[in-house]
Amino acid sequence: MKKYIRHSGFLNAVVLIFLMCNIVCCGATRYHTPVGHWQILDAKSGKVSSIFTIYKQNSILYGKIMKIFYKKGDEQPMLCNKCKGVRKDKPAEGMVIMWGVQHRDKNLWSNGRILDPSTGSVYRCKMWLDNDGKILKIRGYLGFSLLGQTQTWYRVIKENNTWILAK
Repeated sequence: MKKYIRHSGFLNAVVLIFLMCNIVCCGATRYHTPVGHWQILDAKSGKVSSIFTIYKQNSILYGKIMKIFYKKGDEQPMLCNKCKGVRKDKPAEGMVIMWGVQHRDKNLWSNGRILDPSTGSVYRCKMWLDNDGKILKIRGYLGFSLLGQTQTWYRVIKENNTWILAK
């Protein structure tokens, strides 16, 4: 009987250590929500064009441009000249350009809107995570999802006042 109890205690310890390792090792590297900071690359140059933040308010996702990395010759600050309403002629940096996004499925958020500040156009949007949550696919579209464009964004974290890719 004593042998069984000792053996059982040993197995319990092994199971506990295994669970703790999974929580510490795997839990820290997996992201299950788009909430956070994202690096957006310029489609032509492939260089970082901006840092975007997605946040949650009353179970709805919103997003705003945190930082724009201007190229030589770009107008600074970038103004939303073609936008309508309260966004008209306002700086794009700091502007909420994504709103109303709702969690629909395990890895799908949809029913939101996203604004292209360079054209003033508002699109429907949906998004999903890839690569353990380190990549976000955002699809902006008019009417049907087939009529749209998908962008790939990369999760970043701020370390020592520098944005680095999440690990």
